[in-house]
Amino acid sequence: MSKQEDYEEETYTAEPSEDYEDPEAYELERRAFRHRRRVRNQIIAIIVAVVLVVALAAGCVIGIGRLANVLNKVKAETTAETATDQNEASGGGEDQVTIEAPMETEE
Repeated sequence: MSKQEDYEEETYTAEPSEDYEDPEAYELERRAFRHRRRVRNQIIAIIVAVVLVVALAAGCVIGIGRLANVLNKVKAETTAETATDQNEASGGGEDQVTIEAPMETEE
């Protein structure tokens, strides 16, 4: 059976066809069709909701990662600037070495 034939079997008109002598059988068939359609739509809705939640979570993880990288770069730049400022303020730091005379002891 092809997909088109399956679709045609599931398609119903508003009025009962000649296949159904009993209107109650027609109504039962319609209820079964509506139930299958409702279940199918619920499955689709759940899948879409899960995909959206996963996409949102992935976006949050990527955003937080990028924000952390930017903050680390800013912190590293600030630390480097502070270290440079301290070296300049101390008069060069390692460039000037002071040697003190040895202390004399009385014996």
